[in-house]
Amino acid sequence: MSYHKRKDGRWQVNYRDEHGKYKTKYFPPGKAGKNKARAFDDEIAYLKSNNKPLPRSAADGIRIDTLAQERLDMKKAQGRKKQWLSDWAHIFNEYLMEPLCAKPAEDLTQADILAAVANHWENASQSTRNRYIGYLKAILQYGVHQGYILKNPLTQWVKGKESSRRSRLTWDDLMKIKAYAGKKGSRCPHLNWAITVAWRIPARPGQDLYGL
Repeated sequence: MSYHKRKDGRWQVNYRDEHGKYKTKYFPPGKAGKNKARAFDDEIAYLKSNNKPLPRSAADGIRIDTLAQERLDMKKAQGRKKQWLSDWAHIFNEYLMEPLCAKPAEDLTQADILAAVANHWENASQSTRNRYIGYLKAILQYGVHQGYILKNPLTQWVKGKESSRRSRLTWDDLMKIKAYAGKKGSRCPHLNWAITVAWRIPARPGQDLYGL
């Protein structure tokens, strides 16, 4: 059976055309949608077994939301942090799914994707836009590797130049914090220790440092 129920309740049929190109057709939720999906699946099987041309429709191609979900599942299986997966899923579903699922992933262009990102993050930092576009590029590349789509529309995309981060914390400020934390009776003596150790040992503050 190549028809199955999606998480949003819709039914979908996955199949490959005579050129081996991956296709997906969606059907409404409920019993009626399931019956239509099953009938379409049977039709595809019949046409293939009789060497007849398969139905062709621009609306049948796999959408980027399906690619995104598959890649998230893959990352989850690889042990990627659940918080990152949850955050990215929320961002994609809230801001990007509607504009980018208006057409099959195969037909998306770089302009489509950049416009969708700019629509919500035009005033965000360049690094934020770079990260989101980079995630979308990885999702589409996953589709290429899996044979779902033939090309990645972001292949030629180049990251925008990011401004270097300048900390407002000066050396004198850091020493004042360290001195205050090291006073007798301080409520945060660990901060004095952490600053000293972080300065002397090439370990990032956080799990790497506290693991010592």
